[in-house]
Amino acid sequence: MKVILFLISFCAFATELKPFYTDLCTFFPEGTRLEPRLWEDCCVQHDLVYWAGGSKAQQKQSDKELKQCVTDKAGKMWGNLMYRGVRMGHLSPIKSKMKWGHGWGDNRSFQVLDKSEIVTIKALLQTAEISEEYKLNYINLYLVDERTQVNVTINRYSSHEKSNLFIRICCILSRSIK
Repeated sequence: MKVILFLISFCAFATELKPFYTDLCTFFPEGTRLEPRLWEDCCVQHDLVYWAGGSKAQQKQSDKELKQCVTDKAGKMWGNLMYRGVRMGHLSPIKSKMKWGHGWGDNRSFQVLDKSEIVTIKALLQTAEISEEYKLNYINLYLVDERTQVNVTINRYSSHEKSNLFIRICCILSRSIK
């Protein structure tokens, strides 16, 4: 019992991923006047990547995928406008809550997701209220080891990483019990 209480109290100090949420197309319409939700799904997919964060290259890839998605649905003008807005937003002094890696908190910088973070993301994706298609797209595009193209599994963890993972799982479970 003391160990469980220690682990739960340790959660306050562990890096914790907040549940996924989306504000759709931050500071931008989700579609045209005639089709108001035309590219909404593009924005949800983009928000999913921004929630989890990762490397600078992954951010650029995500922004380009958003541009292509909007272009496919509404044309090049809208795709370019969306892309330029997102890229300019990175430079803006007015910051949205939906910044890169926001699911991990305010101090997350560009960094490759480690194995335990990937497991945490996959666990929280199970409860996210978005389509399975979005979840699978995200996992296949962003949570696959690019060198070997093999999904990370728990068997690859060192004992230290397994301990860290156990603490994260306890944190998630303690939040769901409350």
